[in-house]
Amino acid sequence: MRAIEPTTAGLYAIKRATIFRNIYPDGLNGAESASERRRIGEMTLDLDISAARTLAHGFIIRYGEPDAMPPTPDSISFMVDTLSFRLGGVSRADAWSHIGIKPSRGRALLTRNHAAFNWPIWYTLLSAALE
Repeated sequence: MRAIEPTTAGLYAIKRATIFRNIYPDGLNGAESASERRRIGEMTLDLDISAARTLAHGFIIRYGEPDAMPPTPDSISFMVDTLSFRLGGVSRADAWSHIGIKPSRGRALLTRNHAAFNWPIWYTLLSAALE
């Protein structure tokens, strides 16, 4: 397994996901979510590289091994949001699809099937969101 090293694009994505989460801690659904993701995705950001890198490395360290599975549902949804911003502000469904997970399965992994969330899915999600 190769180490995950966040890129600048990944750090901007985690910053945008943080902004989205600060404004909408309970999330949004549907068209309203899509327009907000686009709006935040188009924002010009001053990136505090050290804060973004610290947050990214926190996820990598906290859930960096198969024995640490499953991450909390909040950590999973935050990383899905990060991937959505990495991909240009797309929906969570598009983010799940990008890593080969059907959106309905992704939603289930955040709720009733959370215990089935495994290392290959997390590693793929983390890599796609941060690299």
